[in-house]
Amino acid sequence: MLSQSYINEYNNNNKSGKMSSDKYVSSNFTEDYNLILKYCIDNNIDLPFKQKVYHTINNIPNIVVCENEKCKNPVKFKNSTIGYIKYCCKKCVGSDPNIKKKKVETNLSKFGVQHASLNKEVKDKIKKIYDDRTDQYKNEILNKRIKTVNDKYAVSNISQLEETQKKRIESFKENIDKWKINYKKTSLERYGVSHPWEKDDIHNKTIVSSLEKRIELYTKKILEKLPPNYNLIEVINRMDVNNRLTSKVRCHKCENIFEINNSLLYDRTIRNITEICTLCNPISKGTSGLEIQLLSFISNNYSGEIINNIRSLISPYEIDIYLPDLKLAFEFNGLYWHSEINKDKNYHYKKTKMCSDIDIQLIHIWEDDWVHKGDIIKSMILNKLNKSFNRIYARKCEVKEVTDNRLVREFLNNNHIQGFVGSNIKLGLYYEDELVSLMTFGKLRQSMGYSPNEVDFELIRFCNKLNTNVIGGASKLFKYFINQYKFRSIISYSDNSYSNGGLYETLGFNLKEGIMKLNYYWVIDDKRNHRYNFRKSNLLKMGYDPNKSEKEIMYEDVGGYRIWGSGNKKWEFGLE
Repeated sequence: MLSQSYINEYNNNNKSGKMSSDKYVSSNFTEDYNLILKYCIDNNIDLPFKQKVYHTINNIPNIVVCENEKCKNPVKFKNSTIGYIKYCCKKCVGSDPNIKKKKVETNLSKFGVQHASLNKEVKDKIKKIYDDRTDQYKNEILNKRIKTVNDKYAVSNISQLEETQKKRIESFKENIDKWKINYKKTSLERYGVSHPWEKDDIHNKTIVSSLEKRIELYTKKILEKLPPNYNLIEVINRMDVNNRLTSKVRCHKCENIFEINNSLLYDRTIRNITEICTLCNPISKGTSGLEIQLLSFISNNYSGEIINNIRSLISPYEIDIYLPDLKLAFEFNGLYWHSEINKDKNYHYKKTKMCSDIDIQLIHIWEDDWVHKGDIIKSMILNKLNKSFNRIYARKCEVKEVTDNRLVREFLNNNHIQGFVGSNIKLGLYYEDELVSLMTFGKLRQSMGYSPNEVDFELIRFCNKLNTNVIGGASKLFKYFINQYKFRSIISYSDNSYSNGGLYETLGFNLKEGIMKLNYYWVIDDKRNHRYNFRKSNLLKMGYDPNKSEKEIMYEDVGGYRIWGSGNKKWEFGLE
C-alpha cells in the first residue's frame, strides 16, 4: 500500500507530471517506489514508469482497453492526471452503441431528427455554404486533388489503377457472402422481409422516385438540344413496350402538337436533324444527319467512285457507303436504330460476313464513336483511303521502352478507338524524339482462365499518332518484342467493326478462331458501355431486384438498351 503522504502530494501536485517521474519518486519516496515496482511485477505490467504509477495508485491490474465492446484494443495513455483515453480510434467512437444512442438523443432534442443532416434548416445551411463557394475555389480543390493523385500514381483517379481494381474484385469475392447475409439480416430487422422490394409500398416508392429522376434527366437533356422552332410542352409517363418515355412537343412550322418517344426525340436532336417533327419528317424517311456528315467527310477526301445506299451487293441488306475501287464499305450505326429493339442479334455480324465473302471490307462507324471520338475515326478512315497526312518510315525511327504511364495513357486515349488499358510492356517508336507509334503487351494470368503453360502474352494495343502512317512501324515494334522477351505464344483480338485482321497476318499471326461469340454493349446516356460493367452481380450491389434478370433490370430500371457488335477474331503467334 502506498503511503498516504505520497498519494496526497501526487493528487495535489501532479499536473506537471513531476510526481510520477522515475527519478523523483525513487529519490524522495523510496519505499513507495519499490511498492510501485512490486505491484507492476506482480500484475505483469510492462509499461513506462508514469503509467506504472497511475496503475498502482488507481489499482488497475490490467492493460486498459477500448470501451467499445466489439474492439478491446489497448488505448493511449494521455498523462498522469487524465489517465487513459476511452477509445482507441475514431471508428470505435462512432460505432459504440452508447455513443450512437447519445448522438440520436441529442439530435432528436436539438433538431427533431435522428441525424442533423436530415433537418431542413441544417441541409439548407450546408447547401448555402457550398453554393457560396466560387466555381474557381471548387475547381482549385478538384485540380489539387487530381494533381496529387497524378503525381503519385500517374492517373487522375485512384480507381483507374490496375492494382486498385484488382483489390476491389478480390475484396468483393471475399465479402460477397457476408454482405448478402448482413443485407438480408438488416432487411428483416427493418422491414420484416429478406429484401425491401418484397414490400409493395417500398417497391412502388422506388419505382416512382426512379421515374421522376428519369423524367427530370430527359427533360434537361432535350431542352439543351431542342432547336428554337420547337417547344417542349411536357414529358409524359406514357411508357411504351420498350420502356421509353414520351414527350409532347409543339412544332412552329406546321403548328401541330405531336408526341414522340424520348429515345427518338433525343436521337434526332443529338444528330442535329433540323426537322424533328414526326409530321414534317416521318420516322421512316430520310438519312440521319451524322451519316450525312460521314459521307461528306469521305467525299471531301476521296476522289474515286462513291455509291450510296447500295442493295445489290449483299441483298437484302443495304450498304450505306461503298467505294468499289478500294473494295471498301462503310456502315453508319445509329445506336437506337441499330440496337436489338430494331435489329436482330446477328445483324451486324451477317453484314460483315457477307461483305467479307465477296472480298469487301465493311467498316462499322458507331454513332457514339463518331460523336465523341470523331478525330480518331476520321484518322482511321483517312488511313483506309491511303490519305494520311503524315508518312514516316519505321527505319528512321527508334524503338524505346516507355516507362511514363501518363504518356502511355494520353497517347492511347488520343489515338486508339478503345482508349487506355493497363499493360506490362509498352514499346514506343520515336521519330525525332516524338512518340509516333505504340504497342503494348500484357502477361496473361491464371485468374483470367489461362493455364501458365498455354499462353504467355497478349498484344493488347497498337496504334499510330493521329493522321500518321508509320510504314513498317508495327513490324519493327513486334520484332523488338520477340527478340527481347521470352514467351511461348502471343494472342490478340481484332474487332470486326474496324479491322479485317490484315495487320496480324503481316506480323505472322495465325487465325485461331474466326468470328467468336458475339459481344454486346448496354447503351446508357447515348454511349455504349461494356456489358462487363453491368453484370447481374454488379447490379445487385447497386441495390436492384435480385429476382430480375440482367436484361430486365437494364431495360426496366436503369433505362438502357442493348446493342450487339459485329464480332471479334482471335489470333495467335507461336514459335513452335
